[in-house]
Amino acid sequence: MLKRSLFFLSLVTAVLFVVPFLAQQVPESALRKKAEAMKKSLTNKGFTVKEGLFLPLNAVEWYCTGILYSCNMNNAGAPYNIVLPPAPEGGYGTDTRAPSFRMRRDEAIIIVGPTPPKCKYYSYSLFLWYRWDQAQGRTRKLFDTIGQPLNRFLLNTGGSDFDKNVVVTFTCDKKVDKDVREAARGAGFPEDVLNTYVVPSCGLNTNDALDSTSDSLVLVQRTALVTGPKNAEDPIILRVTPTSPTPAAQLKPFPAPELRVRGTGKTEMDWIPAVETLRQSILASYPGRTPEEYTTIQYLEQSPIAIQSWVNTLGDSSDTTYLGTKENFKLSDDAEDFLIVYGVNHAKTEKALYANINVYTACALCGVATIFNQPNGDHPGYENTAQDYLTGPQPFDPSYLFAYKIARNCGNDPHCLQVPTSSKCGEGSALDDDLVLGFRAYVEPKTKTGPSYTELQYEKVLHYTAPPPQVTGLNGEPYEGTFPDSIPVTLHATSPMPGALRWQADYEYIDNPCCGTLEPRNGIVGSDGSIHFVFTPNRHGTYFVEVTVLDEHDRQTCGEIEIKSKLGEQP
Repeated sequence: MLKRSLFFLSLVTAVLFVVPFLAQQVPESALRKKAEAMKKSLTNKGFTVKEGLFLPLNAVEWYCTGILYSCNMNNAGAPYNIVLPPAPEGGYGTDTRAPSFRMRRDEAIIIVGPTPPKCKYYSYSLFLWYRWDQAQGRTRKLFDTIGQPLNRFLLNTGGSDFDKNVVVTFTCDKKVDKDVREAARGAGFPEDVLNTYVVPSCGLNTNDALDSTSDSLVLVQRTALVTGPKNAEDPIILRVTPTSPTPAAQLKPFPAPELRVRGTGKTEMDWIPAVETLRQSILASYPGRTPEEYTTIQYLEQSPIAIQSWVNTLGDSSDTTYLGTKENFKLSDDAEDFLIVYGVNHAKTEKALYANINVYTACALCGVATIFNQPNGDHPGYENTAQDYLTGPQPFDPSYLFAYKIARNCGNDPHCLQVPTSSKCGEGSALDDDLVLGFRAYVEPKTKTGPSYTELQYEKVLHYTAPPPQVTGLNGEPYEGTFPDSIPVTLHATSPMPGALRWQADYEYIDNPCCGTLEPRNGIVGSDGSIHFVFTPNRHGTYFVEVTVLDEHDRQTCGEIEIKSKLGEQP
C-alpha cells in the first residue's frame, strides 16, 4: 500500500511542478500559445487554472505493478490514455486509489489539443471510479460511465476527425462552459472545434471540500486500430476552478443529456441458419471428436442501471457491447487443444464499426491476446475465414461469417490467434490459469452508439480438447418423493483424464429459486465416482436442478435433474 501511495504522490508532484517546468523549456507551439491565451482569459474571469497530465494507460502493466487491482477487462490491442487533472488549490481532491480526481459542480476539466491519429475509433469518456456508500460508511468501486462517450462521430472537429486540435470541456455548469468557450474563441479556436461533455450534476455526488464522500472520477480516451503516425504533441489538460466556491443558488447546471438509443430494429436473425451450417461444417472438419460448446452471455451490465444497483461495470462504454463466455476454461500447449470462435461478422452486417475477440485471464480479467475483424499489425483479421470450413456453394454470402481458431500452439495456421504462455505477469498466461473470452462490437454507424444486444447474433465457441467427464443420471427419469419428505439424488461421474472431479448444483430456472433447499450444493466427486445431494421442498410440485461436473482443467458436463414432490394421500 505504501508503494502505491508513493506512486500517486509522485504523479501529483509531476502535475504540480514538472509540467510547468517543461512548458518553460520547450519552445511554444501554436497550440501552446492558444492554451496560454485561454488560461490568461479564464484567470481574468475569476478562475484559477492549473495544468495536468495526459498519460498512456496500460491496464496490464498497471495491474502488474500494483497500481490497479485488476485489468478491468481491458480491450487488449486497443490503446488507452488517461487524463489526470491536478488537485485544486490546497492540494485536496486527489484519490490515491488510482490516477483519479474529484470535481466540484462549478469546475471544468478541459482537453486542449489534438484528437488521435488516423484510426477506426476513438472516444472520450468520464467514469465514476469510487463512490461513498453512506449506508455502509465506506467508498465502493463502481467504475461506471457518467454520461455517454463523446466519440469521433459526435465530436466537433472542424471537418477532420484525426490529429485535429479541439477543445473538450467536461463540466456540470452552463456558465462555466460559456466562459470556457469564450476563452477558447478568444484564443483563436473556431466554434466548430469546441465541445462540451455534460457531466450530469444530478448524477454527481460532490461537495466544495472534495472530501472522501465526493465521487472519485477517471477520464479516459480510447482508441482502436490506429494506422496514422503519432501526434506531434499531446493534448494539454487544464483544470478550471472559481477562486471561491460558487453558491448553490448561482449554479446553472445542465440538464441530463438525452441518451443515444441503441438499435435500429434491424437484426441479424436471418443469419441463424447460415451460422448453424457453419457449425456443422466445423464439426465435420474434426471427425471423431466432440467439442465442448460454451455459452455466450452479456458479461457486463450497462452503467445507467449499474450505478443505481452498485454494480461495477469495469469501465463499460455505451459505444460497445460486452459479451463473453459464461464458462471459464484452461488451454494447454497441446496442438490438439484449441477453440474455434465462429458467428456473424458484425462489421459486415453494419451492426458495428469494428468487432474483436479478447482472451482474458479469469482472475484479474487481463487481456492477453486479441484478434480484430479486420487486419491489425501481424494479424490478418477474421474476415472471410468461414471459407476455411464451408465447402461447395451456399445459399448465403460466406463473407458475412467468420470462424477463427484460438490456441497456445498455432503452428502455421494463418487464421489462429496464439495465446502467449508465461507465468510472468503481463507477458501472457500460465498453463494452469483459468481463461475466459470476451467479444466487443463497437459503434453501430447508423446510431453512433453501441448496437443493441437484442439485434446481434452472439459469437459461439467450440472447445476441442480431451473428453469432458461423463455423468450417469442426468437428463433421465425424474427423482420422486412425497411432500414434505426430502428427496435424495445420486449421480455417478467418471473421466478419462486423471485428477479430481468437482460438482455443483443449483436451481435451473429463475422462477423457482426459493422452492426448497439443496444440501450440499457443491463438492468433490467421491473416489467411487459418486455424487450425493438432497432436495427438501417447501411445497409440493415439480422442480429442476442443473448439475455441472468439472475436471481439473475445467472441462465440464452439464445436465438437468427433474425432481417431483407429490402430495401424499389426504386423511
